[in-house]
Amino acid sequence: MKLPIYSAGLILGLAAGTLHAQSTFPVNQFVPDGNPVGLAVTGMVTNFSNYSLVTSVTLGLNVSGGYNGDLYAELVSPDGGVVTLFNQPGVTTGNPFGFGGSGMNVTFSDLAIATLQSSPETAGSTVTGQYQPLTALNTLDYTHADGAWTLLIADEADGGGQATLVSWNLNLTTTVPEPSTLALLGISSAALLARLRRR
Repeated sequence: MKLPIYSAGLILGLAAGTLHAQSTFPVNQFVPDGNPVGLAVTGMVTNFSNYSLVTSVTLGLNVSGGYNGDLYAELVSPDGGVVTLFNQPGVTTGNPFGFGGSGMNVTFSDLAIATLQSSPETAGSTVTGQYQPLTALNTLDYTHADGAWTLLIADEADGGGQATLVSWNLNLTTTVPEPSTLALLGISSAALLARLRRR
């Protein structure tokens, strides 16, 4: 079957050009207390062409107030890929309430050393620094950059104060296939479809 050849052609063509852009999304909305449905906010990324594919993602998150041990957050890409950033930091069988920090101004990167999940916090203080997400951000590599990116943040336990999502931002690096590669992909896709129809 020739499908792996088409995939290899796509990967080989991605070195044609690299683009980098940051998109910042102000929000300033309350995160519903004790509601697993949470707050979903969408940021439109339009910095790239329709053919740009992600090769690196970092995400900045600014939350004020609340109780960090109650919070959950995930990122959804335009192609539907999901990355869990954290899930009730510090919650264990021995500590059902989790860490007692109040708010965070952090960056999530695969290059960070520790997760927010396992990094102790000072009660009542805002957490800062760089952390690994629970799901690697590189699982979004080679998906489309342009489109609707959605951040979901939820407060999963009653009490602990009111959290506010102040803002979030995405730093995306992409590659763009050469025109000849795009043409080859189009021809290959048409040939593959024609072959499948004949079966």
